[in-house]
Amino acid sequence: MDILSLAAACTVGGALLRHAVQSRLRKRQRMLHTKELAGSKIEEMSANLKALLLKKGAHFVTGFSGLVGNTPLVELKAISEGTGCIILGKCEFLNPGGSSKDRVARRMVEEAEDNAL
Repeated sequence: MDILSLAAACTVGGALLRHAVQSRLRKRQRMLHTKELAGSKIEEMSANLKALLLKKGAHFVTGFSGLVGNTPLVELKAISEGTGCIILGKCEFLNPGGSSKDRVARRMVEEAEDNAL
C-alpha cells in the first residue's frame, strides 16, 4: 500500500469514526432527555398510585427492615377442625430474605449502622 492510499484510508476511517462518535453522542443526549422526562412522569404517577392505594387501605413499609418481623400466619383449616383449636402456620418463606434469620440480619445491619461501621 502506498502512502497516498494509506492517507486516504485514514481520512475515510477518521471521518467514519468521527461520524459514529457524533451519532452516539446525539443518541445519548436524546436518551438522557427522554429519561429526564420519563423520570418526572414516573414520579408523578408513582405518587398518584401511592395516594390511591393508601386511600384504599394499603399498608406501606420503608425498606427491608420494615418488612422483617411481620411474617404472615395462615390458619391450617383441616388440622384446626380436627383438633378443635386454631392451628396456624408461619410462612417464613415470605420473609424478604426468604429465611427465618431475617430478624438476625436486620439486627446486624442496624447495629453496624448505629456504630458507623
